[in-house]
Amino acid sequence: MTYAQQFKVIKDTTDYVLKEVNSDYYSTHGFEASNDFVKDSTVNYKYLGIVKIPLDNGKFVAFNDTFTYEVRQWISYFYEGYSAALNCYLIKQGGTDRDHWFLVNKSSGTKEFISDKPNYSPQKIVDGYCVGYNEKASLGSIKFASFKTGNSTLITVNNKSPYGLKWIDDKSFLFETDCMNKKHFPVKECGFYLVEIKQ
Repeated sequence: MTYAQQFKVIKDTTDYVLKEVNSDYYSTHGFEASNDFVKDSTVNYKYLGIVKIPLDNGKFVAFNDTFTYEVRQWISYFYEGYSAALNCYLIKQGGTDRDHWFLVNKSSGTKEFISDKPNYSPQKIVDGYCVGYNEKASLGSIKFASFKTGNSTLITVNNKSPYGLKWIDDKSFLFETDCMNKKHFPVKECGFYLVEIKQ
């Protein structure tokens, strides 16, 4: 077995250490995300192709299903639930090559585009997810935030799009990346990374 401290350190900051690991370590460590968003089955948030969710100020945020004629593609939105810990709704965007999500803050109505469902650490001390995914540019980031302090940290891996975040414990998690050829956009190589949180 290869121990995490033997892997190459990519970045060492005041908040975290980023290490490059191998596929075996990634596949044999960590656990998949649990569903921490609760759906109210008594309320239908979608009507006539529009997902409409209420905010604390009495206003609404809407997501409209669309059809792009040139590429014959539907984009549909689905209400996936509410997290009291995040005070956010989760909206799924389907119809693209890979599913994406939006986090919508219930108080402010702000929307954050993410490429993976949020994933709590085992004791629900930290939340982590992938943000800013861009298929054409092949760029993205990993974000983790402490529920205790409210502080958040963004990790960017150049020219790579992160996904598949898995927690090992409350202080460390894994993720993998695609690296794409920007001219034609096929997957060029994959990477596997470990983040050790210092906070």
